[in-house]
Amino acid sequence: MRRVERIVVSGAGLIGGSVALGLRRAGWAPPIVAFEPSHTRAAEARATGAFECVHGRGLEAADVADGDLVVLAAPVGAIVATLETLGELSGRRVVVTDAGSTKRTIVAAARGLGGRFVGGHPMAGSEQAGASAARGDLFDGAAWALAGEDGEAMSRVIEMVEALGAVPVRVTADEHDREAARFSHAPQVVAYALSNVAPAGATTWAAGTGHASMTRLAASPWSVWRDVFEANADAIAVPLDEIIAELARLREGLRSSRTWNR
Repeated sequence: MRRVERIVVSGAGLIGGSVALGLRRAGWAPPIVAFEPSHTRAAEARATGAFECVHGRGLEAADVADGDLVVLAAPVGAIVATLETLGELSGRRVVVTDAGSTKRTIVAAARGLGGRFVGGHPMAGSEQAGASAARGDLFDGAAWALAGEDGEAMSRVIEMVEALGAVPVRVTADEHDREAARFSHAPQVVAYALSNVAPAGATTWAAGTGHASMTRLAASPWSVWRDVFEANADAIAVPLDEIIAELARLREGLRSSRTWNR
């Protein structure tokens, strides 16, 4: 299997920074460079020391060289835009993967890369954002969904995932989006809804640890989740309808003052 000459991270935030720190922890020797169009985020990433170099701009096709392992760790919309910019990579022997929270739109945008792309999504994260929140152990024990065909690219990405302490799980793009909608995206919607009703960070005496646990996710950056909701709206609607129906059932139980079970 071809040796990785350089690791390129597009998006130097929580996930991208944690990938860099995790690979350093695992003893990976190739230089790790980042591309981050937000000057504020770029400066934050430089301060962590996770990267040899942080470029204050987006990744372009000319930035990708033979032997690179490219990790796209930006919001879903930015990942799609970067894939469209990369195009076919002129036949260069690179491996490209991503860490986006949806897979159908990203995999579709990566078709031009052929077998050089593997869709990915680590089921780990935080309501915090930015490289200053990155941790080398963020992915320890977490499932890491991988969508793609068998081959050199898949083998290389699996090697990276395992080095980060995560557990690779092979899925199709459809399977990923359906399961992520139920167990990740719908809970995020519920957290936003509850935070609107009982605001996160409320100073009232009644806002205890249970309230903090239920609304913690609502602190996640809306810029990240907006793309997820747009890309996976149809899949999210299914569990969301079920949640609404279940809430209606529980409400009727309260109104009738009868004993009811979960």
